Amino acid sequence: MDLVTHALSGLAIGAVGAAYGGSPREQLPLMLIGAAAALMPDLDALVGLRSKLAAWRHHRVLLHGLPTLPLQGLALYLLAQVLLAEPLPPSVLALTIAGGLLAHLLLDTVTSFGTVLGYPFTRHRFSTHSHFIIDPVVLGSLALGLALDRPALGLGVATAWLCVGVAVRHRLMQVMQRAVRGMGWDATDLLVEPGPLAPLRWLVVVPRGSEASAVATVSWRGQMLSGWSDIVWQCGSDIRAQALRMPLVQAFLATADRPHWEVIEARPQGTVLVLEDLKWRIFPPFRPMAFIVRVGDAADALAAKTKHSADQALQMPLWWQGPPASSPLMAVYEAGTANARDETKEVRHSEEWEASRRAVIVTTAAPPWYTGTSLNALHRAKALARQGWQVQLLFPWLTPEDQVAVYPAGLRFSSTREQADWICQSFETGTVHVRFYPARWRPRWRSIFPAGALAQHLPTCELLILEEPEHLALFQPWIKIKQQTHAGTVLGILHTNYSFYLGASAPWLRQAWIQTAISGYLSQLARRNCDRVIRLSEAVQGPEDALVAAVNGVDARYLAPGTQEDSEGLYFIGKLIWEKGWREMIELLGKTPGQTLHVFGSGDAACVGDIQAMAASHSVKLVMHGPSHAPWEDLRPFKVFINCSRSEVLCTSTAEALAMGKFALIPRHPNNIFFEGHPNCLVYESPNDFNRLLMFAMEAPPRPFPIAQVYSWEAATDRLLEVVKIKGPKPSSYRHLTRRSHT
Repeated sequence: MDLVTHALSGLAIGAVGAAYGGSPREQLPLMLIGAAAALMPDLDALVGLRSKLAAWRHHRVLLHGLPTLPLQGLALYLLAQVLLAEPLPPSVLALTIAGGLLAHLLLDTVTSFGTVLGYPFTRHRFSTHSHFIIDPVVLGSLALGLALDRPALGLGVATAWLCVGVAVRHRLMQVMQRAVRGMGWDATDLLVEPGPLAPLRWLVVVPRGSEASAVATVSWRGQMLSGWSDIVWQCGSDIRAQALRMPLVQAFLATADRPHWEVIEARPQGTVLVLEDLKWRIFPPFRPMAFIVRVGDAADALAAKTKHSADQALQMPLWWQGPPASSPLMAVYEAGTANARDETKEVRHSEEWEASRRAVIVTTAAPPWYTGTSLNALHRAKALARQGWQVQLLFPWLTPEDQVAVYPAGLRFSSTREQADWICQSFETGTVHVRFYPARWRPRWRSIFPAGALAQHLPTCELLILEEPEHLALFQPWIKIKQQTHAGTVLGILHTNYSFYLGASAPWLRQAWIQTAISGYLSQLARRNCDRVIRLSEAVQGPEDALVAAVNGVDARYLAPGTQEDSEGLYFIGKLIWEKGWREMIELLGKTPGQTLHVFGSGDAACVGDIQAMAASHSVKLVMHGPSHAPWEDLRPFKVFINCSRSEVLCTSTAEALAMGKFALIPRHPNNIFFEGHPNCLVYESPNDFNRLLMFAMEAPPRPFPIAQVYSWEAATDRLLEVVKIKGPKPSSYRHLTRRSHT
């Protein structure tokens, strides 16, 4: 484990030795000796001062073997006898030194890296693979035990936690082996590796042949936290053979459980590839145990000019997040010459031209969940594509287990390709490229959230649009999408009125200071991840510099001409939940006897029953039609759309009703300001207003209006591009050209 944890374990062992075998005045010397013993095996890390090769070959080897411990203990015992002014009890001193040395080996053995316990007789690494190299529980329990003067308790808690990790991994191995065999895969060499919060989060690697693996993240119970990702070697055997000539690569592979080769750049001067161990993919996109390897002809011109060997291996620093696609920066990394930098500039200029008019949209829901963020993102992507943009649309990918809770019955997808094909066929996406990022369904929030680092899934683009950026970062407030992506402009669109929903869920959340705190937190998430932020209406909270703009349109099928002269009747379309204004709507309709409301939508059976019961008590007849899969057709016979909801930011159903030439009867509220200029939008402020406007709508014909100029997705897209000031044929600048590259 890390040096701090080792030092704390030694301090705690020394304190326990003083408490049970020494005296209070001997506590400090024993604690210092215990810390020295617990840190002593890591003196073999000093070989890293000589070279990286020496570090990989000898660290956790030279002084980490059980046969070498007696010599280390004897050396430290004699040194203590010489340096201490007053001698310590020999038995207590010996036990403290032995405890510190053994604790170091124990803490290293439980980590993924393991340690060479049999050195000098063998270099085989022993590991339980049950804990990450930095374990906050072990570190925290040792520190708290020392702070409270209860070192024995701290050691006991840390030891118990280590035992729990070993037991959890053993059980998880059995669970995952059964699951993998159930999928028809070979589970012989399955790896289960701990994450940073082991034993709560684990990485599973399943070999799929000699050059492919499947990787997934699971909970301690074996529940899938991310779908399986196929990882295939992208490196020929001849390139690997050249790389294997390098001693540093050989030393790294000696510690790797599942190595992965990936070519990132192939040129006449040589090939650049990434070599990593898949067991360290526990916190992508960071790759702390990865190497950039360059292989080529020893006599090539670049090697001759730079006085560098053509074959090189360079370990990446801890913050490194991997090379960007088609990275031109590798030449600078290897040689650092003026010629290489000039060549890089030329490649960058070419990439800048190719990336112009390229947009990426990331949203928080995917069809067949027919909610605003899934459908609006689809239409926005198609509108940008019609205007000549190259568009990639990223949906959240849910495991089949989570799909059961979200998607309609009969619609389940075993892979991202299967769901992408279904979306492209169902919505005729045309040139829009549909992709996915791993996500989780959280029942308590009834929402989907990213699982893992989102930035690694975002390609280079001119315009990155984040639908609900605060939602994407809600459980990962540390991420900085703006800094970690290759985007010219990052635009966030705020969709949700969180204050309303939180206040409706619990009365105590309506308190002003709580609302202010929540609003400030969400605004900060949006601000740190976006260059520009758009609020769809005044009803949504956001950063002070956020602009209010209606950048959502309606499906073109709602704009198709239809006959409204013979239409009649009232309707509502949306979710059947109380937050959609059902109480107010039923009470208002109840004051006009004999009204019939046609309802399109679905909801929880209990809530639907309560809505029907309230309607019956107010003599309001509800005709339940269920969800509509073609509302532009099903809603044609009706004349008046009634929507008393105040929960939306900008109601799509209201826009669709007005686009179809219907009356929309809605309350005066900040989320409805955009619609108030429409002649068929009837805004009420009181029950009397509602009744008067309802009577007017039932008798008068709707007025004509230039619908497409306001409600089409083309018009909405023009408003969006006006906000971010993108008009030219190519971007004026790119963030990744002036800031450290990330993926």
